[in-house]
Amino acid sequence: PPLDPPTGMPVPGAAGPRLPEPAAPAPPEIAGTALAGDWVYVPSQADAAGAFPPEFIELHVSGRGGRLAGRYWARHRVRSQPISGEVAFEFEAAASGKSAELRWSGNAGAAGLGRLELLDEDSILIDWWTTRAGSRPGLSSGRARLMRR
Repeated sequence: PPLDPPTGMPVPGAAGPRLPEPAAPAPPEIAGTALAGDWVYVPSQADAAGAFPPEFIELHVSGRGGRLAGRYWARHRVRSQPISGEVAFEFEAAASGKSAELRWSGNAGAAGLGRLELLDEDSILIDWWTTRAGSRPGLSSGRARLMRR
């Protein structure tokens, strides 16, 4: 409160100068949150022409502190081949803005690498490839555009 000049004592009931309120701390930027969410495959004519076209793909991505984790599950139409059309793996990744480089492990001991790239707010591109084959024959790579659920 202000002081009374003759006495040097605080003036009762008088408000002193207002100090600015401290600014609230900004929320920490969590890299990769734009990639987080549930993503699904929406069939297109271009995909149907591929050797092993997807029947469905689901991708779940969660992010925290610049790290991502998720699950990928897909089934592809496989004709005249003695391999499974199912692909399932879990992954972890370091996120960097709108993309992430991932390491995955999945079916029957298979493992590999991949990349997620946010194309726009509601679509994502996933590329994955096998670096260690599992004990059962399966697809060795894939690429798909997925839409936010």
